[in-house]
Amino acid sequence: MMIYVDVVGFGISIDDLTEKHKKIIQSAETLVGSRRHLELLNGVSCEKIAITKDIQSLIETIKDRAGQGRRVVVVASGDPLFHGIGKTLINAMGRDNINIYPNISSVASAFAAIKEPWDDAIFISLHGKESDIETTKLHDILISGDNTFYSNRVIAILTDHIKTPAWIAKYLIKNNITSHAMYLFENLGAESQKISFYSNIKDATNMIFTTPNLVILKKLASQEKELPLKKIQTKSPLPIYLGMPDDLFFHQKGLITKSEIRAIVISKLELTSNDHIFWDLGAGSGSVSIEVSKFIPDGKIFALEKSGDRVEDIKKNMERFGIKSEQRVGGQGSCVMRVIHDDLLNVIDDLPKPDRVFIGGGGANISEIIKRVGDMLDLNGVMVINTILLQNMTLAIESLNKMAFHVKLTQVQVSKSKEMPFGDRLEALNPVWIISGKKIESMKKVATDRAKQ
Repeated sequence: MMIYVDVVGFGISIDDLTEKHKKIIQSAETLVGSRRHLELLNGVSCEKIAITKDIQSLIETIKDRAGQGRRVVVVASGDPLFHGIGKTLINAMGRDNINIYPNISSVASAFAAIKEPWDDAIFISLHGKESDIETTKLHDILISGDNTFYSNRVIAILTDHIKTPAWIAKYLIKNNITSHAMYLFENLGAESQKISFYSNIKDATNMIFTTPNLVILKKLASQEKELPLKKIQTKSPLPIYLGMPDDLFFHQKGLITKSEIRAIVISKLELTSNDHIFWDLGAGSGSVSIEVSKFIPDGKIFALEKSGDRVEDIKKNMERFGIKSEQRVGGQGSCVMRVIHDDLLNVIDDLPKPDRVFIGGGGANISEIIKRVGDMLDLNGVMVINTILLQNMTLAIESLNKMAFHVKLTQVQVSKSKEMPFGDRLEALNPVWIISGKKIESMKKVATDRAKQ
């Protein structure tokens, strides 16, 4: 019995789907795709299966559904046969069982954006490559000397989260390959799309880039090496609103204040002034700080985080949402945000006194952190602490009570719908304790009593 699976190329945005593509997707009884694609296609009423890293299990599921006579449609990024899932499905199920409906690839879109012919371009994928085979190929191509067959051809490189554009730039410089300029394409087709040109690749070595992205290298003529920065094309920053979906933020393995919790935390902060000074201690992805910026357009935000990877996430999220740092201008409103890579207790004494504080991390030092922050808060200042640990909840309440804060406790349990083969179920997230404290007038008495001791 022949089993057919339709594989549809999504292109780089939903606008790239043709009427034929849409008709095939609408006919699906089982729709397979990335979580982003499935969310964009939420109007299609059928079983939906998200693509995960467990590709073998996914293939078995697709075979099972197709074997039952169900119409299976797989939605793939770009062109399914250009570094996509199409090849994997053909190898697993046989070419006679797979129908491919191509669309524009990210590489085609990138070349179109810079109006560069690509009929003789060289393609290299560094995505998920554990060996150095492809980087050696890149090296060999670029040091081919006078061999014009290689040296004058443009090179398109698919990147990943390790072999980033900055990694590529450093790799080329390390090997004395400096004759090529770099075009960089971030989030093609998305609202946050950005296209940049670096005539000197050294300028790209310390940059932080959003994903997905790809690189085009081109050997430029001498007169082209001073191209103006008007080559940079950037779409407007993403709008900021309360309780934004978690997947809009760069974050580490789900370590983010979840959207529903974030909305409650911000309500507890009582952001009543446009120019509050806000501390985000244990900032993680910076999601709370970014949403807070919407409410304090003339304020200042200090985001403290001790993990280097998370600091990079914060900076990428600032770029995505147009948040200003102290070093540059632009962004939404005039709120500025400073990211500090250090342990909380090392630096908080050197910061300006806060009006509002959120503590999203503290661990074993939670009591000391609360005391030192409480000492620096002015009267009517507000501190909000999140924890999933009963012990830290107790310590936080005790610490705030000792300092004569007005304390409120909220316990939040969120459940979200999760798709199953024949319907939806609710999946519970970890319950979160939200402790809020307001520094009230009686703190003066506390300070006086301490002075007498």
